[in-house]
Amino acid sequence: MQPKTVRVIKVKHLDRTRQFYEALGYVLVEEQHGKGPIHYSVDFGLCVFEFYPAESGSHVARPKNDFWIVDVRRFDEVLRVANQLGLERDPVKYYDPEQKLRSAIFEDPDGRRILVREVGYDPPPPVH
Repeated sequence: MQPKTVRVIKVKHLDRTRQFYEALGYVLVEEQHGKGPIHYSVDFGLCVFEFYPAESGSHVARPKNDFWIVDVRRFDEVLRVANQLGLERDPVKYYDPEQKLRSAIFEDPDGRRILVREVGYDPPPPVH
C-alpha cells in the first residue's frame, strides 16, 4: 500500500476556511495531535490536506500557482457561503447554457483560486 502524502496548508482564518470548503462538499475533520493546534483535515485517499491556523502575527503568503477545479451540485449554497464570508469571485456565467449550468472562479479565504462548476448530476462524493 502506498503511503499517504500529507500537505499542510497554513491559513489565516481557520473557521472561514472550514466553512468555505464544507460548502464545496468536503468533509473536514477536526483534529489535534498532542498539544498541537486544532486543525482540519480532508482525506482524498492517497493525499490528505491539513488546514492549520497560521501563528498569530505570521504572514501567510498568497498562493501563486494553486488553482483547483471543483464540481458541485449545490452551486447556490457555495454562492451563499462565499457571499456571507465576503470572498472574492469572478462573475457567475453559464458554461453550459443549454442545461443552465453555472460556473465561477472563487478565491478561498487565503486567495487560492478555485473554479467551481455546477453539475446536473450528483458528482462522486469527496473521499474521506
